[in-house]
Amino acid sequence: MAGSITATLPGRRLESPKASFWTEPAGESHGNRVGPTGARVLALQPTAERVEALGGVGRWLDGVHLRRDVRIHSLANRLQAEVGLDSGCAFLMVESLALEIIASGFRGRRVRERVRPPFLERTLALIHARFREPLTLAEMADEAGVHPAHLTRTFRRFEGRSIGEAVREAKVQWAAEQIVMTDTSLSQIAHEAGYADQSHMSRWILRQYGVTPGALRRRGQGSAGRV
Repeated sequence: MAGSITATLPGRRLESPKASFWTEPAGESHGNRVGPTGARVLALQPTAERVEALGGVGRWLDGVHLRRDVRIHSLANRLQAEVGLDSGCAFLMVESLALEIIASGFRGRRVRERVRPPFLERTLALIHARFREPLTLAEMADEAGVHPAHLTRTFRRFEGRSIGEAVREAKVQWAAEQIVMTDTSLSQIAHEAGYADQSHMSRWILRQYGVTPGALRRRGQGSAGRV
């Protein structure tokens, strides 16, 4: 993610400048030499069960591969920014971005769709129907009928955002509509939207709309209930 690092594995030296992505088998002996300006690295360590669930992608992860990809670097920065955020769907965001990184690293082995696949509409419908629930990627992939890694990568390609972002946007939009269109207390709206508490909702309303929930409600009341 910054600087450079050289990973040494049996029979291989992986010279990894900024925006590099490499894989190494679990348990493989290795050494890392940090470059002269230091290094910042994001490590993804899926469990054996998750690797097995990834099928062919998991088998690819069990080998040694090195790529340099600016898009993967961007995804890694976004994942790092998500860690520790109280967004109400932080785990989903981190999981989806991690799978997107893995799928992007594997993408040279995959055929890209040229036409928007129908399963994306089923995914969007599921998000809008159940965004207030603790949705998982496994459930969405099952509804779509595709592998979770394939779903995350295809969703990003055609929607221009991650699945976690789509869930977050649906949640914030619903909460904003309830704030403006109803007299329900802010704490109750936060609870029904699936936020941990009112303060978490307030932070995301402010981030999305640039005003607090109270100001948003007053603005709505002053415009006959229209956002």
